[in-house]
This record gives sequence, C-alpha cells and structure tokens, in this order.
Amino acid sequence: MENNLLAKCDKVQCTGKYFKCPKSYCIPMRHECNGHWNCPGGQDEKNCLNRTCSGRFKCHNSSLCISQDSICDGIPDCIFQDDNTFCHLPICPNHCNCLLNSISCMNISLTHITQIGRGKTEHYFFTRISFSGITSLSNLLKQFICSVILIIPYNNLHDPCASKHQNYTAYLDISHNSVKSLHKNCFTSMLDLREIHLAFNQIDFLESKCFYKLEQLIIVNLTSNPLLTISASAFEGSVIKNVYVDISRICCILFLECRPASNKTSQCRYTLLSDNELAVMMKVGCCGIALEVSVIVVQVLDLGNQGGFNYRATIIDITIGDFLYSVHILIISLADIIFGQSYFEQEIFWKKSSFCFVSAGFFYCSCFNISLCNIYFNHFKATSR
Repeated sequence: MENNLLAKCDKVQCTGKYFKCPKSYCIPMRHECNGHWNCPGGQDEKNCLNRTCSGRFKCHNSSLCISQDSICDGIPDCIFQDDNTFCHLPICPNHCNCLLNSISCMNISLTHITQIGRGKTEHYFFTRISFSGITSLSNLLKQFICSVILIIPYNNLHDPCASKHQNYTAYLDISHNSVKSLHKNCFTSMLDLREIHLAFNQIDFLESKCFYKLEQLIIVNLTSNPLLTISASAFEGSVIKNVYVDISRICCILFLECRPASNKTSQCRYTLLSDNELAVMMKVGCCGIALEVSVIVVQVLDLGNQGGFNYRATIIDITIGDFLYSVHILIISLADIIFGQSYFEQEIFWKKSSFCFVSAGFFYCSCFNISLCNIYFNHFKATSR
C-alpha cells in the first residue's frame, strides 16, 4: 500500500519551498543537506559539499540552501537563523546609499534628514551625512541615537555642544565645518565617545572642561584650527591619550614638562627658559635704560664740551638705538609677570597683541635702523664735501 502511494508521487511537482526526492515525495527545503536522510534513499544529503545555491539563499556556515520565499518570513530555516537577519531595515531614502546597518547621504535637505529621523534609525550603526547644510548637531543626535559611528563633514555646523539627547556614538567626525569654540561640558550627552575629529574648523577657544566626563575618550583631532585661547583645564575630567594639533604648546596642558618644539626660546609656563634668565634680562633691561638715558642727557646738555655737534649726534643716535633695545628686553621680561605663569594659554594672543608688536616690531627694529641711518648720513655727508 505504501509503495503504491509513493509510486504516485513520481509525477508530483514540488513548490519553491520544497525539495523533490527522486521519484518520491517532497520535503521542506530546510531538510536538504541537514545531516539527516529525509528522502528514501538519502538523496537529500548528496552533493552537499561546496554548494553554490544558485538562485537561492545559502545559510551561513552551512550547506543548506533555502528559497527566496523563505527569507524574512519569520520562520527560521537556517541553523543560525540568518535567513531572518536584517529583515527590519528601513527603506533607503532618496539621495542616500544604504548597506545593511549603514547609511551615507550627500546633498540632502533638512526635510529629508527629518524624514529619515522619523524612520527606524535605531538600525543605523554607521551614519554619514555631508554637503547638506547641517547647522545643529542636536536634532541629528536625537534622530540617530544608535549610530556608533557618526560622520558629519562638509556642512555648516556651528555649535556641536547644543545637544542634550543622550546617545551611543563612539566615533564622531565633525571636521570641515564652522565650529568656532568648545564650551564647558560640550559632549556630556555622548559619554561613549572614544574619538572626536574636529580638524579644519574655526576653533579658536577651548573652554574649561569642554571634554568633561568623557572617561572613554582616547583620541582628539584639533589640527588646522586657529587655536588662540586654551583653558588650562580644557581636558580635565577625561583620559585622553592622543591629541593631534598643529601647535605643540597644547602639550603643556596635558604634560606640564612638555616644551613646545616650535619655539625653543620658551617653555610651558613662561616666555623665558628659567628664573635666572628672567632675572638677568630684567637687570640688563633696567640698567641699560638707566645708563642710556644718562648718556643722552650728558650729550644733549653738552656736559664736558667733548667733540663737536656731529660727534654728539652720533653718540645720541647710537644710544637711542641701545635704549630701544633695552626697552624691548624689559617688555619681554615683564610678559612673564603679566601672564602669571600661563604663557602656554596666551601665547598666540601675546604674539598678536599690540604690546608685543610695539616691542618686537617697533623697538627691536628701530634700534638697528637708527644706527644704520646715522652711518649712511655721515657717509653721505663725508662724500658730499
């Protein structure tokens, strides 16, 4: 009776979800190459090595093939259930490229970004949005709360500190934007951050504790920024191991013994190398000014009646040059007192200040120019006779 029934199965056609045992019945396709004989002669377990599964889905780390209809049907057919993995990913928006849990968008409007945010953004672990005019990080972090990697370059982002929405971003890249400063507790909504890339912005100010509470932060990239003012406690509350900058004086904040490589005549706390050098410079400046003023007074009042007018004029010119140089030395020495052991914080501000310009520019150059003018004048006068 059973043989008669199986004989009638010879001409029966199997649907796409079933495997046809030769001259016999149909078995579910998930039973093919599963290590057990399900066909009368075990034909379902033959030729299972190195199967290509042409036109069908091949299960991970298995020889099992299933039909396209069995993918994402809610019924696990594969051993590791990979036939139902990534089944709930949202439809990829226009102007974006999507691959599994990644999304990359370029030249999309803020409306499109909002529409993406209304979707199932919890599935996006990698998010990149560029050339889209994003100005605020707050809404973006709210929408892509689960993006472990968030890359937002080439936008118009001004303030990365405005967000209060807690998220799980570990890698943040907001380079090539318009960020001008980092405020206190700037990234406290992103406590999982391990890397922050801020290169090619307009950052000129790092406020106190701007990386506060980022206990997992390892790398900060601040290259190509016009850093003018840096608080001594800017990196307080973090365990940063690598800071990439153009100006090595930031090392002074992290390691107080670090000496700026670009400026061999200064150290972290002072413009001069040592207290002894400061004392010598102060004495040279003060004594020089006092001596040169007395020489000028003597020559102007013609005390002693030594030499003629040309002789006195030459002495006065040279003395004025020395006087200006002494003033320059004194100003450099006084800068340490003015900065109060915080030269590394105000180095660029000092170098761009009118005080430094008058000292280094006017006084320093004038002291030589006056002497040269006097030499040329006397030479011209001698040759014109």
